[in-house]
Formats: sequence, structure tokens, C-alpha cells
Amino acid sequence: VVFPNPFEKQLNFLFKNYNPKLVKISIYDLNGKLIREFKKDIIKNQLRLFLEDLKDSNYLINIAAPGYFYSTKIIKK
Repeated sequence: VVFPNPFEKQLNFLFKNYNPKLVKISIYDLNGKLIREFKKDIIKNQLRLFLEDLKDSNYLINIAAPGYFYSTKIIKK
């Protein structure tokens, strides 16, 4: 689950059925250009991303870990 979407500064992901310790995050613009890629720790089934420096736009975000992959569209306002 991703919330809030659209977002202004912070984006949260809640992991319900899978609890990885570390994930790789890739953010792409809608043309497929990689904007940012990094790794983050998951704390208490939740991932918090502070993305206030992204330009207002639509993006695709991928979250990957061993045995896990999630992709969704996010909207920065």
C-alpha cells in the first residue's frame, strides 16, 4: 500500500504480506528515464521516502527485494 498519492513531501509504503529488511528503490519518469535509485531499510513493515526535491510530475516507482517486486505510479504535487 502506498500513501498518500498524490504526495507533496513524503511517500509511505506499508508492507502487509512481505517484510523485507532492505529494498532497492528505482524512480523513473513516464518516458522510462531513471531519475533516482537507492536502497533503504524497512522499519516495522513501513518504508518512508522523503521526496520533496522531485519536480511536480508523475513517476513510476519500483521496489525490489529478494522474492519481491512492486511497481506503481506516483504523483508528486
